Amino acid sequence: MDKFLDEEHQQMSKQVHHAELTMVMFLICHNLPFLLMDFLPKLLKECCLDSRIAQQLHCGRTKATELVDQLGKRSCEEITDKLRTNKFSLIVDETTDVSTKKMLNFNCSIF
Repeated sequence: MDKFLDEEHQQMSKQVHHAELTMVMFLICHNLPFLLMDFLPKLLKECCLDSRIAQQLHCGRTKATELVDQLGKRSCEEITDKLRTNKFSLIVDETTDVSTKKMLNFNCSIF
């Protein structure tokens, strides 16, 4: 019985973690402020009263920022590994925009 409850708890934990990551990715993709994470889980809890996953969401802006930092590090490692094992081309573009800010862009194509 304990094993079943433990497996159920682990499954629920994974689903909650996935929901939190999905909310953070939504903020990133739509360029929304992390301040929303202080209110979005509360809103979902109120709107989805019958959802066990929504009721267990606990992700404020601090946790969201940490998740983004970890996702960024992981993504950078994956890209670096791909660049080490595959051929690629690199396009470099340096420009100064209207506000006199200098920008240096790198575009990498992996084959």
